[in-house]
Amino acid sequence: MRCRVIGTAIFCFFLPSSLVPGCCQCVPTFEKTRWGGNMAIEIDDHKPVRGVDGIVQDESGNPVGGTLVEVYDHPENLHRIRSERTEQHRIGGCVTDESGRFLLKVPRGEYELRFSQGSGWDVTSYWVRIRTSPFASRRRLVVSLKLGT
Repeated sequence: MRCRVIGTAIFCFFLPSSLVPGCCQCVPTFEKTRWGGNMAIEIDDHKPVRGVDGIVQDESGNPVGGTLVEVYDHPENLHRIRSERTEQHRIGGCVTDESGRFLLKVPRGEYELRFSQGSGWDVTSYWVRIRTSPFASRRRLVVSLKLGT
C-alpha cells in the first residue's frame, strides 16, 4: 500500500492487482464532481465508522469501477441546494479501481463523501462520521449508484 498527502488528507491506495493478487487501488485525483444524472441522492449514516473503506456498486450489486470519490468538509451542507454550499471545501478525492473499491485515510470528524460517475448517473452524497472510539464500527461502506431517469 502507498500513501500520499494531498492538502489536509492522507490518501492510501494499493498497488495494481496485476502486481499484488487480490488487491485493488484508489487513485488520487484532483478531478471535480461529475454531474450527470437528474437527481442528487443523500445518505446520512448516524453510525460512526473507523475509516472510509468500501465498494461502489450499481443497483444490481455489480461493482462500478472508475467512480470518483470526493471528501468534503461541512457535511451539514448536504441539506442545502448545491448553489448555497459556499462554506464547503473539497479535501481530496480518488477514483475507484475496476472492482469499485476505495480506501481513504482522513482524520476523525464528519465529512461528505460524494460519489459520481457522470454520463447519466445520479450523484450520491454520504454523510460519514469518523471516530477512533472502540465503539465505532469497522464495517465497510457499500454505496449504490443509480442511473438517472
